[in-house]
Amino acid sequence: MNCGCLNVFQKTQILWETIHPYNAAQFITLDHPISIDELNHTFHRTIRAMGLGTFVRNGRNYRIDYSDVWMPNISVVSDLEDHLSQELNTPFTSPRSFPFRPFVCGQQVGLVYQHWVADSLSIRTLMRGWMSCLLNRPDLWPGRIRLAETGMLSWFSPANCEWSVVSQGCEVIGFSAAMKHVRRIETTNPDQSVRVRVVDLDVSVLEQLRSAAKVAGVTVGDMLLTAATVACAEQGPSMATRKRQNLAMGTIVDLRHRNP
Repeated sequence: MNCGCLNVFQKTQILWETIHPYNAAQFITLDHPISIDELNHTFHRTIRAMGLGTFVRNGRNYRIDYSDVWMPNISVVSDLEDHLSQELNTPFTSPRSFPFRPFVCGQQVGLVYQHWVADSLSIRTLMRGWMSCLLNRPDLWPGRIRLAETGMLSWFSPANCEWSVVSQGCEVIGFSAAMKHVRRIETTNPDQSVRVRVVDLDVSVLEQLRSAAKVAGVTVGDMLLTAATVACAEQGPSMATRKRQNLAMGTIVDLRHRNP
């Protein structure tokens, strides 16, 4: 049985789930179609080989239970946007669930997942394991999953990473003060459903983004976050008021490689 301690990211996702399902999805496009039987077989094999199963939360900790695992078969869908929209609004069971829903739409194969169990890097690791089995590519195999048995403070304490409790405390106070001027989303509307739109971009767009970012001295991620901020400010549900003119945006940073 694989046991772990909930980190800050996971606690935040779980808190959001009390308002609305906080699911996510990723998919890849294969260069040729593969049979449903083969997709099902390799997905189930990957889950077992990587040490995944039913996720069970208990207070500040969670564990992966291998003894009682029900794995769904691949959902065959005809409209990718409609399927993802429905899946992101459909909750997983809690606090015990198998948190992955595989699907195929033509040559697009992917997973809808309960976000607290995996960030983007982790789900790409699972997808890489699945493709390793599916395409008979042992060089892609990521290995068995191992959960962090201790909390974030043990990995990123002031002693380990040389940060100041005092300066960090001052930053938190400043952040709290700034949040008093940030727009709020009205929660009086009981419908919190979301909708997915899938857009295909030419590879040249990514090259242009990278070139523009280099000239500006920023990252591609900076540019995407800025564009998303402008779009949310103009089209989002959080309306500006006299006292709350600002807009707060968040981005997730992978800290794994920063632990000494």
